[in-house]
Amino acid sequence: MTSGGVRGGRVTSFLLVTALLVLVCWMPHPGEASEGDGGMLGYIGCSMTRDTFLGYHQVGATLAWPVGTYILSEGVLGAWVVRGSRWRGDARRNLEGYVQKRNAQPPDAVLIMVCLNKKTTPNISTMQAVVGNIAHYSPGVPVYVTSQPRYTAGHLCQNLATSLEHQEARYALIDQIISQTIANGWARSGPVMPVLSPSQLRDSCHGNSTGQVVLGQAVIDWWG
Repeated sequence: MTSGGVRGGRVTSFLLVTALLVLVCWMPHPGEASEGDGGMLGYIGCSMTRDTFLGYHQVGATLAWPVGTYILSEGVLGAWVVRGSRWRGDARRNLEGYVQKRNAQPPDAVLIMVCLNKKTTPNISTMQAVVGNIAHYSPGVPVYVTSQPRYTAGHLCQNLATSLEHQEARYALIDQIISQTIANGWARSGPVMPVLSPSQLRDSCHGNSTGQVVLGQAVIDWWG
């Protein structure tokens, strides 16, 4: 091999090593915490997350952020990817503003509720970006992950799917993303959300006051 070939090989090797280092540094590295450690729980998610924490506070629990300080409605997993959209939103109702600009109590952990609708198809890279954004706004804070609630057999959430078979596939995708996220060490397993029955709903998907308390109790049993 000529000296030029040797130099070219070294340059290529250097570039490959540099690219690998950049990738490793970019990987999300959530902090450490154990289930039940307590402290202030932050969260992101969708309207089902809102229902959960409405119920949580309805029964007098206090170790989580109040509801209504930033936008959760339609917060499917992919909506939390791009900083500058849902993360910032408008000047009054956005997670960045709540965490950094309103003197809110910083979270001791953040719970991600993975939510989907009929059209979104996130993957593990979507979750990687979401966890990375949490690390940006709340560095070193441990991250937990859970699924949006399920429903009793035969019930269709019309926001989530077009048929029961489609709904089953939607939950399978959520479960796959969660299991990969935990296996990669980006987050830990959060609360197991209860199964909602039609009598606990105010429409085809969302909890009524009874359903909200059932959802909130799952977080109390897990976090406090």
